[in-house]
Amino acid sequence: MGIPGRRAWPRKPQSLQLRVAGSSRRPPAPRLSFPGSPAARGDTMSASRAALWPLAYLAAILLPLALALLAGRPGRPFAVELSAAVGMAGFSLLLLEFVLSGRYQRISADVGMDAVMRFHQAMAWVLLVLLLIHPYLYALFPRPTGLVDGLPAAPPADSAVGGASGMVAWILLAALITLSAVRDDLPVRYETWRLSHGFGALLVAVLAAAHTILSGHHAAAPALAGFWIVATALAALTLLRAYVLKPLLLRRRPWRIRDVRALAPGIHELRLTPDGHAGLPYQAGQFVWLRFQDRLPGLTEHPFSLASSPAEGPELRFLIKANGDFTGGIGDLPEGRRALVDGPYGRFGAALEDSEASGFLLIAGGVGLAPMLGLLHTLAAAGETRPVRLVVANADAREIVLDKELQGLAERLDLRVTRVVDDPDRPDGALPGPVDTALLAECLTGAERARWQAFVCAPPGMIDAVEGMLEALGLPASRVHAERFRYRYGLASPSARRNLRLQAVVLALVLAAVAAFALAVG
Repeated sequence: MGIPGRRAWPRKPQSLQLRVAGSSRRPPAPRLSFPGSPAARGDTMSASRAALWPLAYLAAILLPLALALLAGRPGRPFAVELSAAVGMAGFSLLLLEFVLSGRYQRISADVGMDAVMRFHQAMAWVLLVLLLIHPYLYALFPRPTGLVDGLPAAPPADSAVGGASGMVAWILLAALITLSAVRDDLPVRYETWRLSHGFGALLVAVLAAAHTILSGHHAAAPALAGFWIVATALAALTLLRAYVLKPLLLRRRPWRIRDVRALAPGIHELRLTPDGHAGLPYQAGQFVWLRFQDRLPGLTEHPFSLASSPAEGPELRFLIKANGDFTGGIGDLPEGRRALVDGPYGRFGAALEDSEASGFLLIAGGVGLAPMLGLLHTLAAAGETRPVRLVVANADAREIVLDKELQGLAERLDLRVTRVVDDPDRPDGALPGPVDTALLAECLTGAERARWQAFVCAPPGMIDAVEGMLEALGLPASRVHAERFRYRYGLASPSARRNLRLQAVVLALVLAAVAAFALAVG
């Protein structure tokens, strides 16, 4: 997916009229079924796994606390044990961040990559809070001096190396997360940021492991020390897998560029064909990581939504907008150039399976049109008869692409296409931007508005605004599916509120667990 450029998307309503691009009715269609999905397999295994992932995540956080309890080390005052428990839980969260960012297709298929990465970012702030308060708990609560059960009541200071490594890790972690929050504003290439972020996090993990093992009271137990060593090694392996092992495996299933076509200034259509293999099993609306260099490190790669549908054959299609060094060179790539494709990821289009949906609303900003094309071709191939509404927002008329293709789809579907253009010099039939509540209300026709499925792929500000409008129109959040590759939220957006609630719940559960641990041990 070419990441659309950022623009402001105010929510001031306007009175708009919907333009009809085409309409056609066909006999009732069978329920859509994606390869590997619950509908395709006739079971609910994927949904069951999705429900189990949060429990597995919480269990992984609390596992070192359980091991510390089982080790039976002598207890210390409550404040000391509380600090130790907070540190262990925070360190577990840090190591789990490597798993969340490791591009594991099973997690992506069950939960969705968008949800995984939002959770990854949300939990970064939770672990930062825990690890920042960890050393201060020793000082904030009064504690006796002397010996308790033959042990110093003060925090352990057995190793100068352990104490120094903890301090350096503490400072680096705060810098790492803060820089990640403002990554879009940094004057560095994406590849540079990605490399520094990954190996910076690994350095923090190694330093934190040294601090925990050398200075930790409970880590003196062999079982817990072994756990931290193995867990840190597994975190390092996730980086090795992403940067080295996966690129090596992908070289065994290469792709070739079949065609690069300019659609508009700075916007290209790229088509890839499989080279010596059957292709990629994927669902409409999913995305892949794409790279064109054969060098070993997997750094120069970017995520792009698939604009193709599995119904169209093995070729992969992308719409890419020039927005940096990598995307700016797409138009110069020669036919036959070798490409590596890592994926598929996400479950953006999985809600097409909803046989009870009243209709489908697709909202695209710029080249956010890409996954919508895959969804539309999939619906058309299945003979879908329910209403489909497509809203495409562009900054100006020069960005309008693929009108003929959309007109052809409108002849096969009950499809209405609305073009929204910000520039006053817009083509006939296009509505003035931005997308607003009145337009979306007109799209969600019928008495069963709350049963529509909505899909949004656009710049972050537009997604925030559209989510808020759909919420105001009564569409449940579970029926609004957004494809984000930049995770900034307006404070009032439904996604931001959900993230804050999630952070609060996880933090409350972890704090309750560490308090219980301190009471049990202290």
